[in-house]
Amino acid sequence: MEEPGFWDDPEVSQQVMKELKGLQDSVKEIEKLYSDYEDMMLLIEMSEEEDSEETAEEIEEELQQFEETFEELRIGTLQQFSASLPAARPLSRNPIPSCNLQGN
Repeated sequence: MEEPGFWDDPEVSQQVMKELKGLQDSVKEIEKLYSDYEDMMLLIEMSEEEDSEETAEEIEEELQQFEETFEELRIGTLQQFSASLPAARPLSRNPIPSCNLQGN
């Protein structure tokens, strides 16, 4: 961004900034997910000491939310990176039309 000429092409610089923002958002989500994981592990430790039904239910709810958030992040990340890949060419029925394998 500080490279000379970066802002000369607004379309390109805007796209780069959009990608940067997406990556920064992903990092924040991962950091929050890790924090939630640590909280859940602490809750599990506490539940082992207490042997409480309420704590077990709370852990189950936390785990379900964690799994949902993780799956959303995983899918979002896959979509984000697959969007940056070049489009695949569809395969034709005969990818090498000049090749005659029957010997005719």
